[in-house]
Amino acid sequence: FTTAGGFEFATVLDANDRPIYAMQDGADLPAHALDDFTGRLGAIVQDARRAEAAQQALHPTPAYQLHNPIQYSTPIWRDGHLYVATATVVGPDFGHARLMHARAPLVITARDLDEDFPAVFASRYMLNGIHLHDGDSRPEVGEAHAPIFDPSGAEIATLDWQPQTPGTRLLHAVGPWMLGLVASLL
Repeated sequence: FTTAGGFEFATVLDANDRPIYAMQDGADLPAHALDDFTGRLGAIVQDARRAEAAQQALHPTPAYQLHNPIQYSTPIWRDGHLYVATATVVGPDFGHARLMHARAPLVITARDLDEDFPAVFASRYMLNGIHLHDGDSRPEVGEAHAPIFDPSGAEIATLDWQPQTPGTRLLHAVGPWMLGLVASLL
C-alpha cells in the first residue's frame, strides 16, 4: 500500500477480523498499530461481514463471475481530523481466484477530509466561511450547522458555515431608496 488514492491509513483484517497488515502515510506498521482506529469501526466491519454472508447465501458455489464490491463507509474523528473510513470485502480477482476460507479478508482504508474538502464543498454549494468543527458547535451563534454522526449515532463533528442572508443584503441595497420614496409620499 502507498498513499496513492489519498488514503492516510490502511489495514487488512483476516477472515477472523484480526489485523494482518497496517499502513500509515505510506509506511508499513506493525499489524496491530491501528487497533485504536479500527476498533471504533466495528459497525461497518459487521455490516460488511453480514453482506458477505448474504452474498454467499445467494451464490453458495463459487461462480466465476464478479459481484458488486461490498463496501461500507463511516466518518470518524481522530487526532483533530475528520476521516472517511471504508471497509471493503476482498473479492476474487476477475472471478478466477477462489477464496481459501469461508470469509474473505477485509481492507479498511481511511481518507482525511482535510482543508480541500470544505473548500470543494463550499465551492459546489456556494457556502461562505465553511469549516469543520470537532463535536457539537451549535452553541456558536450566527452560523449554520450540519451535524456529522458516527455509526453509533454520536455527533462527532459539524460542518459549519455563515448562512447567506439575501433579505438583509436586499434591504441594505434598496433601503435608502425605499426611505426616500416613503419620505416623498408624506
